[in-house]
Amino acid sequence: MGSIRDDAARVLHANWVEPWGFTVPSRRLYGHQWNWDSAMHVLGWAVLDPPRAWRELRALLSGQHADGLVGHVTYRPEERGYFPGVEWWQVHPSAPAQRIASRITQPPLAAICLELAEPRLAAAIDGFDPRPDLRALDAWHALLCGPRAPGGEPVVVHPWETGRDNAAEWDEALAGTPSFDGAMARHDLDSVRRSQRPTSAEYRRFVGLLGRLRALGFDQGRMASQSPFQVHDPLFSLVTLRACRALCRLAERWGEEAIAERQRRLADALSPRMRRAARCSVARAAEVWREDPDDLGDLAALVTEGPLSSAWGVRSLAAGDPGFEARRYWRGPVWPHLTWWIAEGFRSQGRADVHDLLRERTRAALSAVGMREYVHPDAPEGLGAVDQAWTAAVAVWWDL
Repeated sequence: MGSIRDDAARVLHANWVEPWGFTVPSRRLYGHQWNWDSAMHVLGWAVLDPPRAWRELRALLSGQHADGLVGHVTYRPEERGYFPGVEWWQVHPSAPAQRIASRITQPPLAAICLELAEPRLAAAIDGFDPRPDLRALDAWHALLCGPRAPGGEPVVVHPWETGRDNAAEWDEALAGTPSFDGAMARHDLDSVRRSQRPTSAEYRRFVGLLGRLRALGFDQGRMASQSPFQVHDPLFSLVTLRACRALCRLAERWGEEAIAERQRRLADALSPRMRRAARCSVARAAEVWREDPDDLGDLAALVTEGPLSSAWGVRSLAAGDPGFEARRYWRGPVWPHLTWWIAEGFRSQGRADVHDLLRERTRAALSAVGMREYVHPDAPEGLGAVDQAWTAAVAVWWDL
């Protein structure tokens, strides 16, 4: 049996697709390019093959819309086995002809991962110049903190934008959205057990809500004020804040002073406006990334021995929550990429002990279940997609 890192490298190489130059999250379940997945893939490739890391990022940004939005999915034309497909999106008139992207987004991890990967990329790639990428990221962040943030904090207009589609936090808001009553192809159930995926009732609301957003023309400002689903996701906001800070530092290093100043202003305006997590979920643990957390000890206890602690990392939802389901997607399982994110937050706050513990728990999880999408919080049971690329990227980046 090979090492965790060898297995992770195998998955990343197997999931790489040409001629597009990016990594699909999972060959069997996710055949297109997903936004925050792709950002994580940049980290894995930065270690294994830096030119591929840069290609991954540029492929993601190649689907950027004229208003700055980077969609949550950028489609691969030859891949048809995913619902909803490109026909569901009212394509923006200025969208690139070959890369059709959705008109909703996901947590903007890309700038954060680019900042982490940049030293490796600059050392390995002749003529490396990320300034066009910085401008694209600048436009995306400006949209999220401008038209999509009428009250100063980004408004999430669809559960898919949070990246945590069926999280218990969205139950109440989702209940007020329309339910799609047409034919619906659940291709995800071809490769993953129904008990591990969002329910059909949830999925019908996801698609019904998509129809409402389409009726608004996928206009970002109109969606932020008129979507039937409007939430402030603390995790999304924290990623946005940290992405603005990361892009500011990158822009300073590459002589893009206007970008640096704009990102500094966006972050300074967002920081005091962010809401706190109301539920004991992974979003609560992610508050370690607040600029000056006053409850660092409580957060450390929460993820090391408290309700969000698991032998395999950080639970997506506390076991005592009424919405807890150990095997169902975002309602209980441990997700390695968010365990990594939270661990890095503790390291940045001077708590290397918590970082190291979460890293070792992730090592134990991947040793037990391999490169699975998520893990049962109370048993060595891999769940979701097999050969998930962002899990592999975490393993490579952390040298597990």
